[in-house]
Amino acid sequence: MDKLKALVVDDEESVCEAVKAILEPEGFAVTTATSSTHALNLVRENAYDLIVSDLKMPELDGMQLYEKVRELGNTSMFILITAYSSMGTAVDAVKKGMYEFLEKPFTPEELRLSIRQRLKLLQDRQTTGGTDNGRQGNDAPGR
Repeated sequence: MDKLKALVVDDEESVCEAVKAILEPEGFAVTTATSSTHALNLVRENAYDLIVSDLKMPELDGMQLYEKVRELGNTSMFILITAYSSMGTAVDAVKKGMYEFLEKPFTPEELRLSIRQRLKLLQDRQTTGGTDNGRQGNDAPGR
């Protein structure tokens, strides 16, 4: 089986590298981008299974990046990370179809758990050929 591909987007390179160090042992080939514009160009050129993005960034913020990625027809699982969270932002993210909203600082284990849950959803989606953005069961909106 080919390695899954992940894109990590954060304007702080140290965060990109820390997330990369967590994802690689989970079986991902990881690309990093320190700007949302660069990330969007990468998404246009490559297929990613997972995108982990910071919320607060210059140019496009993480929510705007998510919307642009979806406009391209990309269905990558998307995890938003932020040090600037509010209940409203988290609700907006979930309503738009994001898979997870993690507050910084998060532990490596919190991210690993989230990734493993997303991998299970991805495997389920590939097995069933589902087109529901990978959300099933208790992870589906409104459950």
